Amino acid sequence: MAEQRSFTFRRLTAEDANEVEDISFGAFRDPVDAPWSDVDFRSKLQQPQFFSGWLALAGHQPIGFLLFQDHIEALEILKLAVLPKHQRCGIASKLLTLCIETFPAREVWLEVASTNERALSLYKSFGFELGRRLVRAFTNPRNLSQTADALVLCRPALLPFR
Repeated sequence: MAEQRSFTFRRLTAEDANEVEDISFGAFRDPVDAPWSDVDFRSKLQQPQFFSGWLALAGHQPIGFLLFQDHIEALEILKLAVLPKHQRCGIASKLLTLCIETFPAREVWLEVASTNERALSLYKSFGFELGRRLVRAFTNPRNLSQTADALVLCRPALLPFR
């Protein structure tokens, strides 16, 4: 288990793209769930009217993030990652809680690789339910025969949308 520390959270900005890329490359170990580049993150974060999220910090060191797209009545979580050294400290749970509590009138949905058991367990504990299965939606870019299904998970809104 990772050491216990105090963590802070703040909104993501386009200037966080390099740090978010580093976290993404450090956290995603499943070869079919490929991390994004800083260009991918920057292109999204430069459009704050559509994309947003939070950065988790240990001191001044970025250690995790959640990036989502705002679809008006629903939020789509695009990426959630925590560096391995800081996993199992409640950081991913806090990031999900921030998302759900900040937008209580929004349904939240995401796609996760069917092979990512730890993520599936986390999302289930937050009340996400299986919406549908996308067969072989994820492919290892280094081995195209290695695939995984994507599970589309959904969590209903806490409040009615107004």
